[in-house]
This record gives sequence, structure tokens and C-alpha cells, in this order.
Amino acid sequence: MNEKTEKSKIFTFAGSDEKHYDFNGGSVYILYDFGSKDRIVDKLKTILAETEFPYGVNSLYTDQFIIVFIANDGNREVEEKVEYIFKKIK
Repeated sequence: MNEKTEKSKIFTFAGSDEKHYDFNGGSVYILYDFGSKDRIVDKLKTILAETEFPYGVNSLYTDQFIIVFIANDGNREVEEKVEYIFKKIK
């Protein structure tokens, strides 16, 4: 997994810190250190609902951090692994 040097504007929110990573199965966005989780979650859900992604999108919301995974292909095996990791984190 490689950290992106140029962050995605769509997943950058005022009042939070972000890390963006690429790997062979897609992109991972981690948001943390946010003041208002509800505000960030509302904005993020709006973005995910309004943006057409060609492949799967998974998200996990916790009180300490938010993780968004966006697949870059239709590899179901990668999506299943991400879903498994999200379930273990919960």
C-alpha cells in the first residue's frame, strides 16, 4: 500500500485529518481527528450517494476514524477481504 502524495479533494474535509492510500485493488481513505463525526459522515454519505463509482465502495464509521475503500476493478476477492477486515474492526 502506498500513501498518496496528492490527496483527493473529494475526500478532504475541514476539521479532520486524512490519509489516502493506493494499492493494487483500489484506494483507501482514512479520516481521523475530526471534531464532528456526524457532520463528516453526513457529507461523506452525500458524496458517496451522488458520485458514480465504477466499482464497489465500502465504508466503516467509528468514533475514532472513518475508512472508505473504493475498488478500482471488479475483483470480488479484494472486496470480500475488505468487508472481512471491516467486520473485524467493528
